[in-house]
Amino acid sequence: MFLRALQKSPSTFAARHILHNCTIGTWPKELAQFLRTKGGAIRSFWWCDPDHLRESNVYREFTALMEKTPELCKFVDLQRDKELPAYFAFAQVAQSGLSRADGAVVLGYCNSAVEELVEFAKAPPRASSSESSAPKKTLLQLGLQNKDFKVFVRVRPPLAREAGIAPCCEVSDVDDPRGRTVQQILLKKPNIEETSEFVFEGVFRPEASQDDVWNTLHESLDVVGALLDGIGATVFAYGQTGSGKTHTIDGDGTGIVARIVRDLYSRVTASQIVDAQYFQLYNETFIDLIAPPNRLSVDGSGTIVGARSLQAASAEELLSSIQAGSKYRASGSTDMNDSSSRSHAILSISLCGDVGPSGSSRAGARLFVVELAGSERVKRSGVSGARFSEAVAINQSLLALANVVQALVENGGRPRAHIPYRDSALTHALRDSLGGTARTALIACISSASDSAEETLGTLRFASCATHVQNRAEDAKQEAAEQAQEEQLDEAISGRCVEFSSGEAVIATRAGNIHCYGDLSATDGPLVVMIHYYGHADVSGLMWRSMFDPLRAAGCRYLAPDMPGHGGSEGESSGKPEDYATAGGPVDVIIDLLNACGTKRAILMGYDWGGGIACAVAQHHPARCQRLIAWCASVREPKVMEKFKSMGRKGNVIVLWAKNDSWHPFRKGTDLAAAFGVRVVEVKPRHKDAGQDAHMRALEFIGS
Repeated sequence: MFLRALQKSPSTFAARHILHNCTIGTWPKELAQFLRTKGGAIRSFWWCDPDHLRESNVYREFTALMEKTPELCKFVDLQRDKELPAYFAFAQVAQSGLSRADGAVVLGYCNSAVEELVEFAKAPPRASSSESSAPKKTLLQLGLQNKDFKVFVRVRPPLAREAGIAPCCEVSDVDDPRGRTVQQILLKKPNIEETSEFVFEGVFRPEASQDDVWNTLHESLDVVGALLDGIGATVFAYGQTGSGKTHTIDGDGTGIVARIVRDLYSRVTASQIVDAQYFQLYNETFIDLIAPPNRLSVDGSGTIVGARSLQAASAEELLSSIQAGSKYRASGSTDMNDSSSRSHAILSISLCGDVGPSGSSRAGARLFVVELAGSERVKRSGVSGARFSEAVAINQSLLALANVVQALVENGGRPRAHIPYRDSALTHALRDSLGGTARTALIACISSASDSAEETLGTLRFASCATHVQNRAEDAKQEAAEQAQEEQLDEAISGRCVEFSSGEAVIATRAGNIHCYGDLSATDGPLVVMIHYYGHADVSGLMWRSMFDPLRAAGCRYLAPDMPGHGGSEGESSGKPEDYATAGGPVDVIIDLLNACGTKRAILMGYDWGGGIACAVAQHHPARCQRLIAWCASVREPKVMEKFKSMGRKGNVIVLWAKNDSWHPFRKGTDLAAAFGVRVVEVKPRHKDAGQDAHMRALEFIGS
């Protein structure tokens, strides 16, 4: 039972433990990590009998744990490792019926054993390697700022029951290492000389108004703007029970929720619909607050499934529905709070329709407002029965949250390999807010009363650790922009195609009409675009004619344009690499040809000047390049292609080069290949075999 309890709520227990004939069906794999984190150890003893065999899983696991990490575990087989009866005191069982066998004895440790075990239990925890590697100061104390994860602290005013109690903390303005004005909190626990120091970029003193909180949050982290940009955002209120979280988030219509909703409705466009869901996490079960008491499920990605959506026409209509839902939230009275929230409340808002200043959107982008239930020490809150069960569930989910934050920063501010998001429904549902792609604000609510110093210190330590959490909102912004481009592209190419007559067609582009050789009849095959070298009017797409039939036979579509000023195309082209991407230049021509053919992505192949153009298309329009064949490509600065190394490593780039070609030094080929993270594939010079060797290698690559 102890190991099950330890696995369920490790923060409940101390660092050192003594076990005798322990049994459990499924061995807790996290035991070693827990002991390391706590700086603890286990003494486990085994007395072999019919119910406790040496073949059991526990005997095997404790033996292995001691062999692998003797500093964490000492496992003693009493019938093998100790001389008897020196280690024990025995007493005869006098009353019949108390044991299954006659003549049974009570097994007890002798005085020397008890003294040894007491010394073990009293020993201070060892230094924890994981704790020591976690940051000891806030990010601001190191002179740094966190763009996507902001942490604020709010000190609530004293309550009536706290009248006459001395304060445990004081707030003052200080300069950080970069000269910025920030706030310092000095906390001193009663009867202890040591003072703890914390520095945050926003600390709200007891006299701070709701306007002060909102204005600072809005200026520091525009959570509504993040949602409008398709990124997503989260605002957490965290702290002990009775620390002012509900006032901060709700505040009878003056808190964060009302201000976010009104701000959002003032900024959405006529084509955008606000979609809101409101639910609570009670005893690790999500319950709909819009349609109570419906229980909700969570899918594998952590998304809440089954919640009723509200699509209110105005901010006031939505706020009225939220206020009505709040009445169903679990609450109750404790010794520390007359109206204690017994669940975590989560408001989830998303947008339907166009999102973002340029119509960008990102599937799943949401704005969460989370009022966490308060952590509490059962001894102080005085709860029992159902309230006790609620307190256990609340503390377990908050512990999971703390463990996630710890895991995200424990390697000197960097995350460990595995983040335990799935340890709680809370962290699973909000994983995007914790080290994900959202923008997050944490408001840590504290009491300044000295009788709450322990809880206040715990909250400040959590907030300090959270300042180091690195979200990746820029990734989401890039994803939103790419998705917007994808949607615009779908619209641009929808229903478009080119009819080829006898394998030829003329296609209008920004650079004029372009004569092309091609075949688009293989509707399911990839499109291969082949770009010739720069030269006189006789140079054209026909330089690739030997590839037309093999490509058709391989089920590919192909397009070989006469670039402007070449073959049958009007206009003129610059042969300079710096002009590849100018307005109406070669890159624009290739993009216009792809659009006209109704094609999103193509395999791009080019020789010399044409190879440089293919690389430039990949550089400026990476989403349009499926694969790349660079044959003696004219690229002035190969290093610009280094950001496409992942493309090369996936086998989607081939660099063809002739070793004895005076026009194309082989060193340029190796430099370009290195930029892509691939090796040069050597081919014969084009002037010796009309490019047949290169064509054959290209066809092999296309078919691979």
